[in-house]
Amino acid sequence: KFRDLRQVWSMHFLWISMASIATLLSKFPSLQVTPQKPLLGLYFAASWCPDCTGVTPVVQQVVEKNGDNMNVVYVASDTTKEQVQSYVPKSFAVVPFGNAEERANLKRHFGTCAAKEVSQLGMSKEDRKNGIPTLILLDAESGQVLSTNGVDDIMGANRDTAVQGWMKLREDASS
Repeated sequence: KFRDLRQVWSMHFLWISMASIATLLSKFPSLQVTPQKPLLGLYFAASWCPDCTGVTPVVQQVVEKNGDNMNVVYVASDTTKEQVQSYVPKSFAVVPFGNAEERANLKRHFGTCAAKEVSQLGMSKEDRKNGIPTLILLDAESGQVLSTNGVDDIMGANRDTAVQGWMKLREDASS
């Protein structure tokens, strides 16, 4: 069974990696962040999530320290507009709270949501690849997924070199 799940994940990762940036932007207009920078991070989190409250300030520090190289879009699992407004750092772009359909479609597309959202989104447990907090890094030019483990990258020993690592992945993918 473990092997089957790995195969499903590999196929899912390949599928989301192949989506072009034009396709992603046509499906998810909130990802069109200006000015465009080499990396686009999708940060799936919520103000009510205890793990997220410890990670969000670190993501914010990484974004502010590496502002020339990356934008981050907050994909909320919050339940009110006020929660989003009071929680999200100013340095992040936000999928508008009023655009619940786009937020839900992003969660389904990337298989990333809070456990309590799975049935509400019409997903199965197998469809859910990541919980929250999750930081997915994309090449902002091609739309290729560079990492689905951005939180682990910045919370571990690689915090100061995470962006350099993602830039290297971007470079390697384009050559």
